[in-house]
Amino acid sequence: MSEPERVDHIDVEFSPPDVGWIDITIATAAQKAELSLSQVFDPFDGEFTGWLERIVCEPRAALEFDVEGPIAIFAAEPIAASEDVVFSLMLRLHTNEEENEFECIIPRRRLVSDFYNSLVQFWESAVVAEKWLEWMYMYTDPDDIAELDERYRRPWSVRSEVVDNYLASSELGR
Repeated sequence: MSEPERVDHIDVEFSPPDVGWIDITIATAAQKAELSLSQVFDPFDGEFTGWLERIVCEPRAALEFDVEGPIAIFAAEPIAASEDVVFSLMLRLHTNEEENEFECIIPRRRLVSDFYNSLVQFWESAVVAEKWLEWMYMYTDPDDIAELDERYRRPWSVRSEVVDNYLASSELGR
């Protein structure tokens, strides 16, 4: 197996919410992967931010989430004696077989910065606020909205003091 592509950044882009789905595109100059994220298994409710915090604080970190079919896995594995990590996106199929969809070597800070800044910019955007009920689609019936916990009636914070402090301690911050 050949060594993964070495990159200095990853483009991370989120699509506007649509009927309970948000698409995420991850790309470098040589590769691109797209996933549809479901509100049913909401990765924005602490999971993305928690994964980024684990990348900051631990040698390896993985985020697994159901995409209403296979399980998607974002993983950051350290490279010995280096500030770089191997970032990968894998899909675990129903057969428990894993397919590697995306893999690269990237500086740890850059991986955190690229994902975090894109996530915060997207989540705090006017588009998400305007299309909030497209994300919370299963609650669009007026009776369901009345029952919806106050915390879920508008976008919650995806910011992290741990990640903010980590990025502020480098030139990659914002």
